[in-house]
Amino acid sequence: PASDQRKSITTDKQGNAIVAAIQESVGASVTKIALDSSVLWSKSLAGSPAVYNGGIAANGQGIFLAGRQGSSSAAEETSALLVNFGKSGSTTWPRSLNNADISSDLYGDLFKDCEVDASGNIIAAGNKNAGVGSADGLIAKYNSSGTLQWQRALTGDSPIEISSVGIDTSGKIMVAFRATGVGGSGSKYSFVRYDADGTKSSVYTYGNSTTSTTLDGGGVRVRGDSLGNFISAGTIQDGTSATNPVKTFVSKIGPSSITWSREFYDTTSDSRVYVEDLTCDRFGNIYVCSRYIEDYSAASGDYITIVAKYNSSGTLQWQKAISHTSSSGLLPLGITTANNGDVYLCGSVSGEGAGYAQLVVIKLPPSGSANGTYGNFTIANGSLTEATSSVAIGSDTFTGSTPTLTSATPSIVTTSRTVTKTSYTITT
Repeated sequence: PASDQRKSITTDKQGNAIVAAIQESVGASVTKIALDSSVLWSKSLAGSPAVYNGGIAANGQGIFLAGRQGSSSAAEETSALLVNFGKSGSTTWPRSLNNADISSDLYGDLFKDCEVDASGNIIAAGNKNAGVGSADGLIAKYNSSGTLQWQRALTGDSPIEISSVGIDTSGKIMVAFRATGVGGSGSKYSFVRYDADGTKSSVYTYGNSTTSTTLDGGGVRVRGDSLGNFISAGTIQDGTSATNPVKTFVSKIGPSSITWSREFYDTTSDSRVYVEDLTCDRFGNIYVCSRYIEDYSAASGDYITIVAKYNSSGTLQWQKAISHTSSSGLLPLGITTANNGDVYLCGSVSGEGAGYAQLVVIKLPPSGSANGTYGNFTIANGSLTEATSSVAIGSDTFTGSTPTLTSATPSIVTTSRTVTKTSYTITT
């Protein structure tokens, strides 16, 4: 399901793009694409039960896919899954965590995102089953050989489903999630920082029910930048009217405080700008991709992809609007950068081939100079309003613990698959 796809694209040290997707009627798939857009390999993941992907990460030694193994619905008993691939696409090791003593009617155990630190350790995050109708946040650290180093749980006033994880240059970890009823009423985005050894430290929350600032659907993301900070992004809606504009916000979280917070949106009533993903390049620049709906009540599925670039000081560098001629438009799924600064965006469209939807990978130059029409795609300058964010920032308390999920080596089989590719060259 698309809702389980989080960070669905990454790059390796050579600048190749690695894309994770849901293959119709099969489950998870991973595809490696070279600098010249040729497909190096593509693998389907099979297992008993089936495998579904969450996030993907890579370093110089391998590729790491986070997800779950079990039912096609996350609302049933599943195992949190982490799979390591070699550079050629072979499976090196799979690992799973499962709360075997609890069956669930709403939440399973699953990883939704993963990142790799400078030492080659992998941090995977998601949620674990905490009994009927409840879930706790789940964070696990593995070394490069797949040995579990530690696992942590996070409990609050309502179910916690961690959707994103980031790592800074010192190895500190931050997880992001949306929680309802945190510290009282209303919904808030929360960001919890951990030391490299799994010790919970600071907590930040975004949203303040006393000023009628609510948080809407879409996602919440966090990434570590190259300067020792964390960058967060989410979706907010000011006021109490359901037709008020929905905005994407971007914030820099320093070692002890919020450094800056920005937002972009359409001032038109009933417009929506839902954040989907963010990434940071090695120069400290920040890229955010969001799905934009000009009139939600009139065309709830007509998506335009917005990509915004900020420098490390929070100054907007450029904004791009990418559209597709199909009735559903272009739905963004993930964004990442290569070492040379190139930007890779992946998304989903219909009408470009057989099947319900097709995966799209777009490579943009860091300058943003890519305007033009390419087949059924159009890239143009974006015109959304950009301003200082109005989101309220505070703190809350969450209970940290060390769970005892069962660690195992599941049975995962990878098979090669054929990918049909259509290419367009972007003129810069």
